Amino acid sequence: MDLLAAGVPLPEWARGIGIYGSYAEGANTAGSDLDLRVLVDEYTPDLEVHAARVGRRAGAVVGTEANLLILTPERLSDLKETDQPFYISLVRSSLTLGGAPIDNA
Repeated sequence: MDLLAAGVPLPEWARGIGIYGSYAEGANTAGSDLDLRVLVDEYTPDLEVHAARVGRRAGAVVGTEANLLILTPERLSDLKETDQPFYISLVRSSLTLGGAPIDNA
């Protein structure tokens, strides 16, 4: 966790950054990918390019592939209504590396 927090600082365009899934739960194995989430105020198409860089950097820090989930307050609200099991898992297991946690979105 400390290695990721030091190696993947909060981007200036994001409100918060963190991990979820097996790495956040401490259940990752040698074959696990890194699930990374980035909280932003508003989604814009150029975020995909910036987010991809963050994902590559995070993956390089832990030596695995990183999957990135871009979240807005609206997307979180939608997940809460349409995919409650995933939403609950995301909120409960997410560890914040920097900035705002997702439960304050």
